[in-house]
Amino acid sequence: MTQTNEQQAIDVLQKIESQNTLKTTIVHDRLAQKTNNFEQNFDESVKQTAKNANLPLDAPPSNPHETEQNELALAGVLIDELAVSLKQWQFSLHWQQTRVPKSGLINRLKKRTQLMDLDLSCLLCNRYGEVVERVWFKNVRDQAESVRYQGDELLGDRALHVQKKNMLEKTDVEQKIEPKYENINLYLSNIPPHIYQIVLVISSYTGDDLNLVAQGECHLSDDEGNVISQISLPKLPENVPAVWLATLTRSANSWYLVENKQHLKNHQQFEFEKEISSQIIRQAR
Repeated sequence: MTQTNEQQAIDVLQKIESQNTLKTTIVHDRLAQKTNNFEQNFDESVKQTAKNANLPLDAPPSNPHETEQNELALAGVLIDELAVSLKQWQFSLHWQQTRVPKSGLINRLKKRTQLMDLDLSCLLCNRYGEVVERVWFKNVRDQAESVRYQGDELLGDRALHVQKKNMLEKTDVEQKIEPKYENINLYLSNIPPHIYQIVLVISSYTGDDLNLVAQGECHLSDDEGNVISQISLPKLPENVPAVWLATLTRSANSWYLVENKQHLKNHQQFEFEKEISSQIIRQAR
């Protein structure tokens, strides 16, 4: 190779190297800019959230309980800021009648079935996460009568719509059936001061997966019909016999709503109480 060719080759290599260096520098600069933008936006979001919740940004709370309440407040939504009525809330459940196989080998061999039975539960906890009262079909009111259970629906509703024959016109007419609801009413202004958290749970009394129901939903709403939180039962995954829908947490004179929508492993009342209470106690420490 002549000296001229060598020089040309060197020039080409230097040009390629300079281009790659330039590209690498541009990529690094863009990545650094995106990182700075993300950190700045994140900090602004945290500050705005704390501002909306009326929480201090720098000054530490005076006790650990305030820390717990502030963390829950940041995770939830201040009820006073929602466009809902604070007089009375309804925790409601409605589902269509659904037959499922009975448990046990003999029942399965004989193909015996039973109707699903779903239930609502409301757990009233103190500031340490301990369940001090419960409202369900075996205990329809708390001592202060601020939480009331109504309408224990055992079998679910019939089909939401039926075809009714119009004998005069000889045509099929779709007639809507009024749904049957199982409700727990919450009067937030009457909740005793020693109750700091209200836990709302839907469970299958028979232990079947909630997604087996043909149709059904569970929702939290106010007395004006505004839906605050809801969940569709058929859309739940398998092996979910109970769901922790939401938690109301007291903070000073306000309540915060946290939509948990957490799948629970146990369907029996006192078993999922332990599961939920243990989580709240861990968070309080």
